[in-house]
Amino acid sequence: ERIWLDGTGSLPVSSLRGADRTANLALSGAELGDASAVFIGTLLGRNPFARSLDLSRNRLGDSGMEALASRIALGSSQLSSVNIACNLIGPVGAAAVTRLLRSIPTLTHLNLTGNIISNDGMEAANPRAPVTVEASPIGALADAASGHPVLTQLE
Repeated sequence: ERIWLDGTGSLPVSSLRGADRTANLALSGAELGDASAVFIGTLLGRNPFARSLDLSRNRLGDSGMEALASRIALGSSQLSSVNIACNLIGPVGAAAVTRLLRSIPTLTHLNLTGNIISNDGMEAANPRAPVTVEASPIGALADAASGHPVLTQLE
């Protein structure tokens, strides 16, 4: 059973749901966008078998990352590796990644390379608020990573 939402690739519904006990979910390079992230997060949040999620080289933006993180956090994910490299995740999506880090105690590897996570644009959004490392997307990610019980690799 497969479904097409917003990418060129189809989503493996049975694998995402955990019906076929697939541990490694490889969805890289399928041009998946925010609608797919909502669907993936909803099914993955209830999947006790998934250990690795590769969503690299897609079109996931901030709203897609927020949807993915919030839905996974609602469940009892056992993911140990998440690869979301080379997407369109910015500062807002970075906050969602921070929540994801805090909600998956089994996560040992997180790859964020090739995204647009930075402190740029924060002053434009709120010019009166000072940008500090602690309040920045990068600072929040670093804080969540340093307090994570088993994370060993953050890229």
